[in-house]
Amino acid sequence: ARGVVFGASGGDDRVLGAELEGEAVLHRPPLEVRFRADRVDRGDDGLVLVDYKSGKPLSSAKTPATRHDHVLRAVRRGRLMQALAYALAAGAGERIGTGTYLYLRPDIGASPEEARIVELRSDDVEAVEAFLEAVAAVVAVRQTGAMFPRVVEADQPDLRPDHCTYCPVVDACRRDDTGF
Repeated sequence: ARGVVFGASGGDDRVLGAELEGEAVLHRPPLEVRFRADRVDRGDDGLVLVDYKSGKPLSSAKTPATRHDHVLRAVRRGRLMQALAYALAAGAGERIGTGTYLYLRPDIGASPEEARIVELRSDDVEAVEAFLEAVAAVVAVRQTGAMFPRVVEADQPDLRPDHCTYCPVVDACRRDDTGF
């Protein structure tokens, strides 16, 4: 991937800017993924692009390894894609980029305090592969002209996806229509 982050400026020498636009240029599949990062910082290894989240953390697991596995599962399903796009853009060339979710909700339930910060790095081969595979799947479907909601998960076809619980048109969905 080749990345670009535009418009960086700021006072604190570690905080480069807020609401900055950028893009991750992917080679597999060939695609430019544009984004707007809530904040861009200068990290020890390279740029850190941050997305603020107002909900509860994805995982309430106690160990960082288990939380990372939960994030990878979400990425494979085409969710939580921003941080990896950020990491790839910030990590272009020889640099290491980091994409971060920072959960701001005061009450995070059973999640440990360290679950507020989820970092994905451009040198995390497993996460990058999961991201590229998810992007490739979306691109392949779009190239056929199909634009439909994903109403089942391939690995759990009998389980209703989370997004069905807050979908504004769930009453009109054909997911449970056996005739369809």
